[in-house]
Amino acid sequence: MKGWDEAARMVREHHERPLGGGYPQGLFSPDICAGAKILAIVDAFEAVNLKHSHRGHSLSALRAVAEVNACEDQFAPEFIKPFNQVIRRWITGNPQR
Repeated sequence: MKGWDEAARMVREHHERPLGGGYPQGLFSPDICAGAKILAIVDAFEAVNLKHSHRGHSLSALRAVAEVNACEDQFAPEFIKPFNQVIRRWITGNPQR
């Protein structure tokens, strides 16, 4: 769709991995757009969070955060710390922190 090129790129690249082991193109970190790197983390977090939602909001979110942090080479390391900060604020209900 016209005007959605950057969004399409994010979706296309969000399964790429920083060290080149992803798909569909096997791109390395410098060639993956920042939006795709963020989307990859959020997509994985949401998938794990939903998978374990029967445990309750806080426990499933903590499990999802732990899994994202355990996958060192799957996600762009420069976005893990900001992700953790956002999730911490979300879980504690303190968005201003």
